Amino acid sequence: MQALWSVSQIQGKRDYQEDVFAAVESDCIFYAGEQYPLENGVLPAQYTLLVIADGMGGMGHGDIAASIIVESFIECFLNIFNQKNSMEARFSEALESANTAVADKIRENAEFDGMGATLIAVLWDAQDNKAYWVSVGDSLLLASTASRPLLQVNEKHTWGMQAEALRARGNTLPDDVLQKRFHALCSAVDGQPMAFVDLQTEGCHLTDGDFLVLASDGVESLDSDVLQESVQAARRSFMQYETLKEQSDSLAACTLALLEDTENSGNEYQDNTTVALLGVTKVTTVS
Repeated sequence: MQALWSVSQIQGKRDYQEDVFAAVESDCIFYAGEQYPLENGVLPAQYTLLVIADGMGGMGHGDIAASIIVESFIECFLNIFNQKNSMEARFSEALESANTAVADKIRENAEFDGMGATLIAVLWDAQDNKAYWVSVGDSLLLASTASRPLLQVNEKHTWGMQAEALRARGNTLPDDVLQKRFHALCSAVDGQPMAFVDLQTEGCHLTDGDFLVLASDGVESLDSDVLQESVQAARRSFMQYETLKEQSDSLAACTLALLEDTENSGNEYQDNTTVALLGVTKVTTVS
């Protein structure tokens, strides 16, 4: 089986875009609206890598941090991929490289102190029909299948969601302070030791018609029921087609529709939002 993907972004009510997306597939890197050729076999043909970094806007220079993280992560991941047989080593070393690159930038110029971003990177393996990932922060990885309409499969690294784990580590906060920090990040790629890393190296098995949704947290302006129905509608549309061209066009249209729904949700503080849909298909007819 193979996977098709589509991605789109909105700026929302922010002054500028701090989300950064990149993909690696078919000996090409797709980044910042451009395609860059890779040497044949750097990433074997069975794999597709999707990466989103969401810059921490409140700290300043989030766009710079997100760009550094995506570029450093992909560069390291590709450099070591064929040298390392361990998926854990590939992801872990690439993540550490991205974090170190942020630390180096801050060390060079104190103006960048405090900058950082969330990260989610997903690797699809068309040979084993599995997805692997690493994530840090509050960006979303959602799975939609015939048996599970929509389920978040990665950890969310906010104070509220990780309160119990933080308490176990001795990071106790009064309830009133915890409530104020409930949605605040407790782990990010910011040049400091990362408190939480979600690393999935066993692989999540996917089959024909299954979807993965990678998104920055701006998509959470949508009610969960609306988001679930939008993704389910995207799956239904995707599965009705019998050619890869039609399915690819369907994915693109559904990605845009999801972002239009997000922009029309009425959130006066709408954040930057990036949505990438990955659909698994057994279709082989191109057009």
